[in-house]
Amino acid sequence: MDDWASLWVKNGDRSDEEDVLVPLRRDAADFALRVSEVLGTLERLEQRSQEEIFSDIFSTSADLVRIRSLTSEAADGTVPLEVAVGLVEHAQELLTAAACAAVEPRPYWARRKPQQAVDFMNQVRMGQTERGSYVITILSPVPPVLRTDMPAESSPFERRVTQTLTRAIHSALHAAKEAAESGDLEPFRRAVPDGVSANLCDALTGLGHVSPSRGFEVSVSWSRSRPVEGAHVSSTVVDTDFIPLLREASRLFKESASYEDFYLLGHVEKLDRPAGAAAGLVSISTAVDNRARRVLVELADPEYQEAIRAHKETKLVCCIGDLAKEGKSYRLRSPRQFQILEIEDAVGPT
Repeated sequence: MDDWASLWVKNGDRSDEEDVLVPLRRDAADFALRVSEVLGTLERLEQRSQEEIFSDIFSTSADLVRIRSLTSEAADGTVPLEVAVGLVEHAQELLTAAACAAVEPRPYWARRKPQQAVDFMNQVRMGQTERGSYVITILSPVPPVLRTDMPAESSPFERRVTQTLTRAIHSALHAAKEAAESGDLEPFRRAVPDGVSANLCDALTGLGHVSPSRGFEVSVSWSRSRPVEGAHVSSTVVDTDFIPLLREASRLFKESASYEDFYLLGHVEKLDRPAGAAAGLVSISTAVDNRARRVLVELADPEYQEAIRAHKETKLVCCIGDLAKEGKSYRLRSPRQFQILEIEDAVGPT
C-alpha cells in the first residue's frame, strides 16, 4: 500500500483467511470508518470487546492488567464507591506481592519490601475503567524488545513481575484445590517458588471480599512491543469458594514466617537469668502484625543490665534482629543495637 494505509493479513486455511486495512494517517477522509472496521474484525476474531481491544492498542508499551469484578451488582458497569476503593487497594497489594516475589520468592514479606519492588510500584499507573461487569486496569510499563546479535538476556524486571503475577495466581488456586482434598498446607508451601505468599493470598482474599457473589477475574494483556510467545492474553477466574483456603494459608504462612531486620520496640515484662549464666532471657511486649505479643530476646551484659534498668524504670527499649515463631511464642534471633529509649526517641528506624 502507499503511505495512507497498510494491509494486514491473518494467514490460516484459505477458508478463514482474514485481512484488515489499517489507516496510517489521521487526515484520511475514511480514517474513522477504517478504524471501526479494524476493531470490528478484531472483536470477531479475538472474541473480546472493542473497548478492551482499543485499550490494548493504546497501551502497546505496557503490560495491561485487568481486574474484573463478576458480581451481579456490576452488571450495569457501576459498583458502590466502597467496592471500587477496595478493588484498587487490593489490586495494589496484588501487584506488590508479585513484585516482591519477582525479587525473591518468600512465604511472607512483612514490613520492609525490597527496593526494586518499591521502585517498580512507583512506575505502575492506573488506567481507565472498563465495562463488562466492572473492570479496573493497571498499566505496567515494559521496555520494548530490540533485536541483537548477542545472546538473549533474561526478561526485564517489569515483565518478570507480570509473569510472576499470572503464574502465582494460577499456582495459588491449584494449591487451594489440593489443600481442600488433603487438608494440608504443603501444596501452598510447594507453590512458594511460583510466587505464592501470604501477601498474595491476602490480596486475593481482599478482592474476593469486595466481589463476593461470583468472584473476580485477573487477566494480563502482554505489551505488543515485547510480546509473549504463544499468547496475547493470560486470564484466570478466582472463585470465591477458594477464599477461605487462601485466608487460612496466609495465616499459617505468617505464623511460621521469619522477619528479617525486625525493629522491636516495647517494654520489658520479664527477666530470667540462671545464677552464673553469661546471658539471660528478656521478655518484651511489642506488636507483631498489629497484635500484642511477647518476644523473647537473649542478652548478655551489658545489654542485660540495661534491660534490668528499663524494667525498673518502665522505659521503652528497642533492638533489631530476626523475628521467628517458635511454637506459640516469638524469639528475636541475632539481636543487636539494644538500647533504652526516652519517650521522644521512641520511633522506628528511617
